Amino acid sequence: MKISQSKYFYYAVSLVSIGIIIYSIYYYLGGTKEMEVIPYDAVDYSMAGIEFKGRYNDPEIENIFNEVKKVVSTGEIQGTLGLIEYNDPGFNETEVSYFIGIILQNRVTELPGNYTVRRIQSRAILSVRLDVHPLVRPSKEEVETKMYALAVEKGFEIENFFLEKHFADDRLVIEGFVK
Repeated sequence: MKISQSKYFYYAVSLVSIGIIIYSIYYYLGGTKEMEVIPYDAVDYSMAGIEFKGRYNDPEIENIFNEVKKVVSTGEIQGTLGLIEYNDPGFNETEVSYFIGIILQNRVTELPGNYTVRRIQSRAILSVRLDVHPLVRPSKEEVETKMYALAVEKGFEIENFFLEKHFADDRLVIEGFVK
């Protein structure tokens, strides 16, 4: 007795199998982890870095980021790689303002020539920790939207900039500062 299946059955089985494989990869990369905004008390950061103002697709941004990343990875300056993005209402949609640098862990007596130091103080912050692979990481806009929603709920007003902390293991922490 010969049993034959329809070719549509094989197509369906193949599609379901591919779907399971794609979902498994998405799950493995951390795509199903919930994004949670957590409020913290006062912070006081000192950050040494380089300011950039210009077009969002300027290759200079990547050059500055890689230069600062190298300083951190070689241990020349102890700290965490950070990027401050200013939301300047005067800019058009192709312009950005960044401060790319190192959130200092210790006192530093000497900085590379083109670095400046900025101090960031706030009575509270809203923080999102993203422990997922960059391929499945929520967009910056999604994170900021959740932060603004929690700020409204708690009666906070957020500054016009966000700090991204980049860690060597691909973790990313985004912080919004309360006025």
